[in-house]
Amino acid sequence: MRLRAGRDDDLTALLALWVASWREVFPEIDFAARRSWFARHLAELEDAGADVTVACADDGRALGFVVFDPATGVMDQLCVGVDSKGAGVARALLEAVKRRAPGGVHLTVNKANARAVRFYQREAFEIVGEAVNPNSGLAIWKMVWRLGGAVTRNREPLH
Repeated sequence: MRLRAGRDDDLTALLALWVASWREVFPEIDFAARRSWFARHLAELEDAGADVTVACADDGRALGFVVFDPATGVMDQLCVGVDSKGAGVARALLEAVKRRAPGGVHLTVNKANARAVRFYQREAFEIVGEAVNPNSGLAIWKMVWRLGGAVTRNREPLH
């Protein structure tokens, strides 16, 4: 596996990964119907300064990706393909983000996504607040990772 910067020609593969990954977590939600929303959301994030890092297999196939804004420290997406979960892809992508985030990493995660919550907690993220996702209406945790582990509790929205 190798990490590289996202490219315009990755969009189709990243959208497919996003839909499949979320479908596995929340099968009751039609993520395929949200594909165009996510494509617009991704473009808006990139226009605002976020970048995409893609984890690729030796054959060049995208295994996962992360969307991170180094100016704000906000990680909007960490997505790993269903067939690549448990293979270290998420950890590799997250470590790449942490190296670029001396001020810390902020994210939100669905409370019902127990696997993701456990992963972030193992990776030294702390829950600092809660909210509701404006798109899905689902309850979310606000989580923060700080270099050295010192987290200041902040109940203000991260986005």
